[in-house]
Amino acid sequence: MLMNTPLKRVEDIPPLLRERLTKAEESGWKILDLSGCKETLDVTALTEVGMLEQLSLEGCTNLRRGLREICNGERTRNLRTLHLSNLPMLDDTCIKILGGTHLRLELFTCAHCKNVTNVRPLAEIKALKSLSLGHCVNIKHGLKEICGGLTNMRALWINHIPAVDDACIAELGAKGDGYEGHLIWLICDGCLGITDVTAISEIKTLKRLSLTGCENITKGLEEMCASEKLQGLQDLWVNNVKAFNDKCLLNLEESHRKGGWKLQVLSTKDCCSITDVSPLGKLVTLRVLCLDGCVNIKQGLDHVILSLVDLREAYLGGIGITDRHIELLGRHKKIERLHLPFSGNITDITPLTNVWTLEALCLCGCLKATRGFEKFSTLFRLKKLCVCGVYVDADTVMALKGKGVAVKLW
Repeated sequence: MLMNTPLKRVEDIPPLLRERLTKAEESGWKILDLSGCKETLDVTALTEVGMLEQLSLEGCTNLRRGLREICNGERTRNLRTLHLSNLPMLDDTCIKILGGTHLRLELFTCAHCKNVTNVRPLAEIKALKSLSLGHCVNIKHGLKEICGGLTNMRALWINHIPAVDDACIAELGAKGDGYEGHLIWLICDGCLGITDVTAISEIKTLKRLSLTGCENITKGLEEMCASEKLQGLQDLWVNNVKAFNDKCLLNLEESHRKGGWKLQVLSTKDCCSITDVSPLGKLVTLRVLCLDGCVNIKQGLDHVILSLVDLREAYLGGIGITDRHIELLGRHKKIERLHLPFSGNITDITPLTNVWTLEALCLCGCLKATRGFEKFSTLFRLKKLCVCGVYVDADTVMALKGKGVAVKLW
């Protein structure tokens, strides 16, 4: 197959492209990854590779010919996975061909494709289980059909698309009581057209949900956090969602106590409506907690730090962490990543030297932290220490680097 390239000699093939073609040959031409191969200009010949099941052309930004032929399911009938993200050549014609002929496609990505405006034809590919449309900012048509018609969908990325609105969300949750559904991942980051997420409460199969940056949500968050149907939810990101408030946290506590919820990841970064985090102390299944930038927290931090003893990662920057909190964090036996930037009240980090599981620590901007650094060389798992703007003496820095710790000073 290497000799069947448009180039006359194998030696003329750029090294990266040659490496990828060799790997494809080793897979029996079932898998071909040409992502980032900017030398790729024409992929028409790939339609002759009848056994191809997985193809990635992501980032082949100089591609000029052959994409429409690839999208024709009659010529690439065995394809099940197709990655076409960041391809300027991908347009509505390609999408129309794909939707009309590739009815057995299971995974399709076309993120960052700005020439796509109509995705309605994709709603015809009923076999689709995973679809990424993220950052296709010019999509105007077909989103409702996608959200309502692809009932086998497991994972859907519709992030940073201005046309995603409440009607799309309503379609996702409007399948009826008799419909079990399959959707596991739903990523809606940066969708400013969403104001009401009530319908998400009906998606009982959901395990991972991200609403990060959906700043205009005003309805449905409290209901979502109280939904008995979402007891399978494991990861929830609501960063910079203004309406996420203390009532949402109370409902999450109730859902864990009575509703069988078992959240493992919760990120509420920059949610400034949160003032009392006490309810989070009951979410004992949490492994990752992010409260970065929740600057109006007034109550509950002590309780949360004391109670969530199984945390692996904690992001607590800019929320008024003090030496008292450092003392409590020093009792943890499982935490691996600790993010405490701009905690201006910290003076002594000595207790953290008891957290032998610590692998990464950020204290950037903790200008008053002056004691305890000299003992950090005893943390044998520590790999990264960020102390931008913090004075750490040269001998301590040298000792840490000698232990293999990457120390970031600026």
